[in-house]
Amino acid sequence: MAIAKRKREGRDKPSLTPKRVKLIKNLKKGMTITDAARDAGYSVKAPGQAGWHALQAIQQRMPEVLDRAGLTDEALVEKHLKPLLNATETKFFAFQGEVHETRTVPALSIRKDALDLTFRLKGSYAPIEQQLQHIHEITVLERAKAAGSLEKIRALQSDSENPLLSEVVDTPEEK
Repeated sequence: MAIAKRKREGRDKPSLTPKRVKLIKNLKKGMTITDAARDAGYSVKAPGQAGWHALQAIQQRMPEVLDRAGLTDEALVEKHLKPLLNATETKFFAFQGEVHETRTVPALSIRKDALDLTFRLKGSYAPIEQQLQHIHEITVLERAKAAGSLEKIRALQSDSENPLLSEVVDTPEEK
């Protein structure tokens, strides 16, 4: 009967099951995924994996849940994001404990956080692993450039009567 009702309402996926609700409540209490899933009644053999799969299923349903709650993309932008992007704060200037002047200024940290949250929700950032790999590649490239520069300086030094690097850089070869 519940399946027929969901089909009439245009929903193919069931709403949150009691197990999933309990899993979320357990996670909210601070339990690990494994403990929360075990307590919610998921697989005894692999509760962590079962809990992880349940969380993935919940995550896939979140856009639908938000839309049903009236939090469509358009509503979020109009009601929440735009006001945050125009946020201001009041700065107070005091002398000897007495406020002499106030100024309303843009609340840049609030604006930055609103944009950051929007980009995260939309998946606009690269995954953390990819960001770390990029940082590593830049570091390796910078080291290679620095080593090349040192070699050029050493070549100049060998052609010069005045040593260029002896006072500035302690190289491993000199130690």
